Amino acid sequence: MSMLLMTLACAPKSTEVPAAAEVPAVTEPAAVLAETEPSSSMQLHMSEHFAKTRVANEAFIHGEVGQAQDALAWLAEHEAPEGLPEGSRSWLAEMKTAATEGSVATHPAETAAAIGRLGAACAGCHAEMRGE
Repeated sequence: MSMLLMTLACAPKSTEVPAAAEVPAVTEPAAVLAETEPSSSMQLHMSEHFAKTRVANEAFIHGEVGQAQDALAWLAEHEAPEGLPEGSRSWLAEMKTAATEGSVATHPAETAAAIGRLGAACAGCHAEMRGE
């Protein structure tokens, strides 16, 4: 074991920086909406939320924190349609709180945490609405 450590310690150090992997473009909301083809106002609303959530997540992953925060701001301000299922209002409030906090966060870790809470609120609501 000590021989391996000595060999590694004495090995020549490379100063080359590996080439960055090509970063795919952030999915635009219109592309997501085209994939889902909503058939009702509620489905359209949920598709819009899903699209913006995806934009926030992908933008953050690719280092575009400002773009992520813009998507979160949209989610925080977007009005819910009439006729939300019973029990969904508390999840909507939780989602909007996370989106608001993430949209104004001053540190990327706060934005990341807010995106996580946003996803958890969405998942919680969908699970409850399905009776899980």
